Amino acid sequence: MDTLTEVLDNIRSSGALIGQNLISPPWAIRQEGGASITVVAMLRGEAWLHHAGADPLLLGTRDLAILAGPGPTLLTSDPAGRMAATCVLTADGACFQETGERLSEGDVGLGRVADEAELGAEHVLLAGSFPTSGRIAERLLSALPPVLVVPRAHQRSRALELLESELENPEPGQQAVLDRLLDLVLIGALRDWFALPGTDAPAW
Repeated sequence: MDTLTEVLDNIRSSGALIGQNLISPPWAIRQEGGASITVVAMLRGEAWLHHAGADPLLLGTRDLAILAGPGPTLLTSDPAGRMAATCVLTADGACFQETGERLSEGDVGLGRVADEAELGAEHVLLAGSFPTSGRIAERLLSALPPVLVVPRAHQRSRALELLESELENPEPGQQAVLDRLLDLVLIGALRDWFALPGTDAPAW
């Protein structure tokens, strides 16, 4: 068994918060740092990723990003990243206003699956987040940058397409399928990122 398999075999999503979200600019979502891994992709439109101590990263359509480790990350339509967060996501998937008031799905447009009447949405964000804990999880988190991006052109796995398709066609047992697909998206993204030129992969 290779080391990456050993590490990922101990990190499994269960009851993961996964949603296809319709957002109208301007918008800004702040992901709080913590013991979690969040997978993000813009299915339509572009977004900017801002993390303290790093240059802003442009997330293009169907690029895949993984947010991990300490410190907040801002995902926004604003290249400068100066607008206040319209939603603050905690590690357990709850969404709050900056004032601390919890938002419902209808208030922020998160967690809703697109239907035919909404296909014209300018920005469509797919996000999946699940908690991690323990020494094995820490081993992975400590080996990753706070934000990593795998461009669409360098993605070899089709797990993201399967995840999107499953969200649009709810069937019995859907959460179990989503959990397993999110695992595959994470594994594929890490394999593709480690294979990118110039990536500082861990020694293991």
